[in-house]
Amino acid sequence: MDTSTRPLRAAIYARVSTEEQREGQTIASQIAQLENFARVQGWPVTNTYKDEGWTGSLLARPSLDRLRDDAGDGLFDAVLVNDVDRLARDVSFLGVIKRDLERKKVRLIFRTLPNEASPTHNLMVNILGSFAEFERAMIADRTRRGMRHKAEVRKEFVGCLAPYGYKYTTKDSGTADAGRLTIVEPQASVVRSIFNWVDLERLSLRRVLRRLSELKIASPKGCARWNVSTLKKVLRNETYVGVWHFYKSESCEPHPSNRGQVYRKTAKTSYRARARSDWIPVTLCDDLKLIDRDQWQRVQARLADNARFSPRNTNHSFLLSGLIKCASCGKTFTGKTIRKRIFKYRCNGLCGKVPSVREEDIFGPVWECVRQALENPRVIEQHYRQSLEQAKDFARNTVQPIAAEDLRSAIEEEELRVIAAYRSKVLTAEQLSKQLETLATRRSQLSTDPVPVSHWSYKDIASVCSAIRRQLNSASEALQRDVLREVVKEIIFDGKQALIKGVLAPTGLVDCVSGAGKPKTQLPLKFERCIPIVRLRLPS
Repeated sequence: MDTSTRPLRAAIYARVSTEEQREGQTIASQIAQLENFARVQGWPVTNTYKDEGWTGSLLARPSLDRLRDDAGDGLFDAVLVNDVDRLARDVSFLGVIKRDLERKKVRLIFRTLPNEASPTHNLMVNILGSFAEFERAMIADRTRRGMRHKAEVRKEFVGCLAPYGYKYTTKDSGTADAGRLTIVEPQASVVRSIFNWVDLERLSLRRVLRRLSELKIASPKGCARWNVSTLKKVLRNETYVGVWHFYKSESCEPHPSNRGQVYRKTAKTSYRARARSDWIPVTLCDDLKLIDRDQWQRVQARLADNARFSPRNTNHSFLLSGLIKCASCGKTFTGKTIRKRIFKYRCNGLCGKVPSVREEDIFGPVWECVRQALENPRVIEQHYRQSLEQAKDFARNTVQPIAAEDLRSAIEEEELRVIAAYRSKVLTAEQLSKQLETLATRRSQLSTDPVPVSHWSYKDIASVCSAIRRQLNSASEALQRDVLREVVKEIIFDGKQALIKGVLAPTGLVDCVSGAGKPKTQLPLKFERCIPIVRLRLPS
């Protein structure tokens, strides 16, 4: 058959993105316009290719790839496209598709630019391609600025994936709660319970997961078992204390980029965290708060301690785990078991400059010097007086003798001591609630007026040391661990000597060993510096 007299066989290509679908644009309207255009020209339509919900910034699109393959097989003579931006919103991709079809002797015809055989046409295609790319960037920028304005200026929740315990009602729902967060009470009760388990009962994440499974509480996605990462996300989420953050992450392409998938509607299907300085905090109304800020902070400290002192799946209990630091590189020493009977600490940084040390060579001297320091009222009084003088110097050099921030720190420490007394069964649940309410009232009444610092007498300190001595003389392994973590901040080891740095806080220790103490000091904790207790020579 003579191809010169054969009518031009046409294929139709149409594309619409998800954003354009929301604006009411459809593929059906594009196809109808192209079919009418082909009918006027007298061209029979042999194939129709549709990419619905695909962005023009991607070259890999299923229907577009089939069109290019069929063009090589000679199934049609021309491709009809409604406009340049329907084919691609990237100039380089537009050039790739155009040259590929030209090599296969297939004409590319745009309905809005029918004369494709002139240099002016090629110039207009390139100009319109550049404009389509610019328009896409402008759409993305407008969307980003609109979402940022909603979060930063209007202080509204952005998005529809609400945290566990909340529900977001979309604006098109037509209800009274449209565009707002609301509390889902059954889930909110679970969130409160999780925070109480970690804060008051000091459960580890694994034990919390076990309890959730025992209570048959479904995960946020409805699964029978919770994941550790899901539980961490709940415990670290500040939305529960009334602060939601926008701009925490940004989309990016996954690595590796393909992951076995040929086609992706969106290239940037992964996320990476932004710097915290870029986050935009949005303060929610008080009705949406599920957790008190102080409890949330205690839970964060608890999670940090769990990560620091985790046994890391070891059968032996390394009591100094997380406390020993390398004098050379500053990395933490970790416990290591050799042949099931030799227990050593070695530098986690593997710097090779500080040798490992046997547990029996370092634990005995460290525990003995800590115990002696705690049982000696003169030592505690000396460091207490030094801290008191530092507090007085600070008061003389500032407008406010004791800043509200320092008083809040003191109140937080007192809350920890009250909770410790509850754990030791010195306080009942009702007494705990009253004590916490009293402390909350004190926190709300903080003012700019100077608050006097209460003083400890030598008699009070001696009484505390006496209580500590009675407990430490026959201390169990668990009590030794608790005391060391309460007192010792770090032990710097250089291979021959161990410099112990800690904080002598007797009230916290009394709570630790017995659950009750003497009058509480209001001295700000920031003046209790990490102090060298002793420098000792380890056995060679």
